Amino acid sequence: MLENVPPASSSRWRLSPGTVVDQFEVVAPLGRGGMGEVYAARDRQLGRNVALKLLPTPTDDPVATRRALDEARTTARFSHPNIVTIFAVGAYEDHAYLALELLTGETLRDRLKRGPMPTSELVGVMAAVAGALEDAHERGVQHRDLKPSNVFLAEDGRPRVLDFGVAGFGDPVANEATDGVSLVPKQKRTAAGTPAYMAPEQWRGERLTPAVDVWALGMVLFELVAGIRANAGRTRDQLRVWACADAPIEGPRAAEHRPPSALDRLIVDCLARRPEARPSSAQVHRRLRALVAEWSAAASDQPPFLGLMPFTEGDAGRFYGRQAEVAGFVDRLLATSTLAILGASGAGKTSFVQAGVIPRLRAEGPLVVVGLRPGRDPMATLSLQLFAAAAPSNPAAPTLSLSESSTPGVVSEGVVPSDDGLVQALQRTPGLLRARLSALVPPGGRALLFVDQLEEVVTLTPSSRDQAAFLDAISLVADRAPPGVLTVITLREEFLSRVAAIPRHRPPFDHITVLRNPTSAELRQVLTEPARQAGYAYDDPEIVDSMIQQVQGARTALPLLQFAASKLWEARDEARRLLLRERYEAMGGVSGALAQHADGVMESLNGPQASTARALWLRLVTPERTRRTVGRRALLDGLGPAAPAVLDRFIEARLIVARRPDDGTDEELELVHESLILDWTRLSGWITQSLEELIIVGELERAADGWERRDRRDSELWTGDALRDAERALERLGSQQVAGRIRDFVTASRHRVSRLVWRQWILVISAFVVVTSAAIAFARGQLAAEAQRAQAEAQRAQAQLEAAHSAYL
Repeated sequence: MLENVPPASSSRWRLSPGTVVDQFEVVAPLGRGGMGEVYAARDRQLGRNVALKLLPTPTDDPVATRRALDEARTTARFSHPNIVTIFAVGAYEDHAYLALELLTGETLRDRLKRGPMPTSELVGVMAAVAGALEDAHERGVQHRDLKPSNVFLAEDGRPRVLDFGVAGFGDPVANEATDGVSLVPKQKRTAAGTPAYMAPEQWRGERLTPAVDVWALGMVLFELVAGIRANAGRTRDQLRVWACADAPIEGPRAAEHRPPSALDRLIVDCLARRPEARPSSAQVHRRLRALVAEWSAAASDQPPFLGLMPFTEGDAGRFYGRQAEVAGFVDRLLATSTLAILGASGAGKTSFVQAGVIPRLRAEGPLVVVGLRPGRDPMATLSLQLFAAAAPSNPAAPTLSLSESSTPGVVSEGVVPSDDGLVQALQRTPGLLRARLSALVPPGGRALLFVDQLEEVVTLTPSSRDQAAFLDAISLVADRAPPGVLTVITLREEFLSRVAAIPRHRPPFDHITVLRNPTSAELRQVLTEPARQAGYAYDDPEIVDSMIQQVQGARTALPLLQFAASKLWEARDEARRLLLRERYEAMGGVSGALAQHADGVMESLNGPQASTARALWLRLVTPERTRRTVGRRALLDGLGPAAPAVLDRFIEARLIVARRPDDGTDEELELVHESLILDWTRLSGWITQSLEELIIVGELERAADGWERRDRRDSELWTGDALRDAERALERLGSQQVAGRIRDFVTASRHRVSRLVWRQWILVISAFVVVTSAAIAFARGQLAAEAQRAQAEAQRAQAQLEAAHSAYL
């Protein structure tokens, strides 16, 4: 909810459930306050939940209506992560309305009712608020009613400032923001805002500037630190006198007779009586960020830049540069239910979904995420995640794929418990996936199937039958999505024709988003905002321009920038809280940072180790220049006793990541990012040199897997030209370059050919013997026949002779 005010009886609300306001259908009242009534509503065009806020400004006052809608539209253009998003503005009957993102959580006021907040927590929240104020002030918009009930602590971890631009709608004071026009009839003019948080100039009816928001922020900070308002216990008139007094305001801990802390000094500065004496919102933001960084550094050594690691849902607060794109994507996804993300390797597709889309969907309502990468056995991986999602131990809204491993989004290729039989069931009936996902939809929420790096179906899955079954299953979901089920797929653009070659596999790609390269402004956010959050800056601002220029238009711009910034962070000047140009130049800029790091690790190896390393790297890539996930035993098989130490060296350098599957099986390893394949010249050269061998080894690996699965049947072995090509490739690579199961497959194929040749010789010899025996028998038969004929002739001659002799006698 946006406001946790208990709804009154329905008769007191202007809108009843079922009322349609333009494209929004009212579901239920949520709360009301001085700035209007809030309802839960459903966007009937895009299928998303929204908060519908009906403003108190009547539309029969043309000036008031124009100003209300104009300022709301100004606020709607904000894309700051800590300002509540406005989807639409309009008018209904006699009131203007706003359609905002519907959030779950509580207001800062409600949080305070549960007890005091830890200092580190409250400073983090208020740093986010100050950032929102800074962004609004830069756009010429003031809040003018900042207070704890207008700060919302959303469950996605991002505080939001509510009613931005709305509080000014009722401001009766002629000032620059309203072009001297009063927004209410003169006879009703009173001081605008919430009295306990109003600045002296608001009480006096003076010209309002952004300093009024800084005063209110100081008042909220005072209350959070002290547990009580600075002006508590006063009537309205007494509040006016207190605010307009001349005496300076003491810090919240002054009564404790302790030296003022940096936070105390900031509060006192914000509560300066004269507006010009207060710091700007940008200065307040910077000082609060410095405090956040100081306390965060004491509590955690987590760096602000992730290097080549993908962002997870837990990194949403550090994910910059894609906010507008994420919002547009979620709108399309809610309207279509299935949306594929195409992009080049290194475009940040996984991070876009995990740190951008999923948190945004969670803000829409309860969400169950079933996420996976297909890997070598996609059906088993999918089945494991479905089984885990349905388990009683996971009753809420789990994100099943986004583990805290070094490769978020990658789930283990484990085996579903045998009594479930889901793997076989899905292979026989791919449509079963629709029913399973439908059963996972939580009440009032959604289930998301997130298939990351779908190209693995064609690059890693050896069985064409398994490929087809998996694609059939997700295609059926995309073609007829059950209510509440969403599907997001990421795919490298060059694999689209291969994955969707069969007509029945095209539904997941009916709706496509191409992840574009970030703009210069977005890349600047990527570099500057995490550093600012940590309380750091660049000693030379031109470093940022140089870094952006080096990667502008590059497919791997985001990971390269993240990696270069992470190396700058490692060499930061902690005393001055600066990222240094000299370090940037020493590492060769953005383009040289990754190659320099990887080459440095390689150069630390001796000759035999370097040869082992080359073999190890080539086992982690495919001929299509994508990453391959390999178990530790398979990766090290045949590489010699030095291989484990070499592998650990690359893991320590964060070039290869290791992950232990949930089922406790063999550790899985892969390259930390595909930008290594594209941007590290040494590895790219190795791949080019060994491309033919990699292709043959890939085919051998798939054949060997099929042979193993089918109980090593002779019919699965190779013969003829295929075997000869394989033997030549293994000879060129060297025996240590291939896994044992491949060598076993080739050896078995050789033995089979030998057996076949020997059988052929036996058959030839046997045939010769048979033919020879038949010839001899035939010859003997002929001789016997001749002898018989001769004997018969002799007998006839003898008979004739005897007859003649008898006649003569």
